[in-house]
Amino acid sequence: MDSAQLTTLLAPWLPFLLEPERNGLEAAIAQLGKSPWQTAQALWTQLQPYLAVHPDLQTAIAQVATKPNSTARQTVLQEEFAALLSAHPELVTAIAQVMTRDRPTPAAGVQIGQMSGGTVAGNVQGAIFNISGSSITNLTGAGDIHYQEAPRQPNSASEAIACRLPSSSVKTILILAANPQGTHPLRLGAEVRLLRQEWERSPHRDDFELIDRSAVTTRDLQQELLQSQPHIVHFCGHGVGAEMSDEPSSSRKFTMVADAMTAPEGLLLETDTGQPQLVAAAAL
Repeated sequence: MDSAQLTTLLAPWLPFLLEPERNGLEAAIAQLGKSPWQTAQALWTQLQPYLAVHPDLQTAIAQVATKPNSTARQTVLQEEFAALLSAHPELVTAIAQVMTRDRPTPAAGVQIGQMSGGTVAGNVQGAIFNISGSSITNLTGAGDIHYQEAPRQPNSASEAIACRLPSSSVKTILILAANPQGTHPLRLGAEVRLLRQEWERSPHRDDFELIDRSAVTTRDLQQELLQSQPHIVHFCGHGVGAEMSDEPSSSRKFTMVADAMTAPEGLLLETDTGQPQLVAAAAL
């Protein structure tokens, strides 16, 4: 099994593999079949020991779990799976054993359905047909037959960026955190974790996509704004600005300056070496 097949098989089940108590599993099994769910569980058991040492794979899995039908997110996950399988040949062997376990003997010449009005006869093997760039109509037959579109690679860089743009129905929240060297240490990890927990508990969580980035540099800022196209940006870190009211401010994160006309205002991000770099408010 290659990374594309692994992504296609796991994508619809990731929400339930990450959250076993999540509602909707029975409906998904009724739609996609019990056998694919059992296979996904077996594959997940093989993958779990590797997640802790592959944080980028963890992130890609979490992103697909929030939007399993996103082609762009599946493409990123497919790339991470490819890197994982390349680095761990023993995992390839384990996955192959899962896929061949209890597989029925293929039956040659069995009618499996109709494609665009024509009868298709061939070998029935497994329960999922991965078809890229094609459509199936009038698919009929006995047993568990399922259709899933395999992830399609973008044809160009512009299309790849367009695929990553959030849909109009889902709002993107981008959390940026920076605590440069030499500045007062902040518990940014705890703050981001609290924000993510509140998002996960929200009954409207499916209406929002949450992306967080730490140790943000000016280059990261530009890249994330262009790639994520966020509706809301939340910054965790230090800032410099002029005092505009008599209300007390948090010296933990915001340093007041007396003269708003001459003193710089902005956010403190990081350089590539972790040093503080002020991004002016005007530039933001």
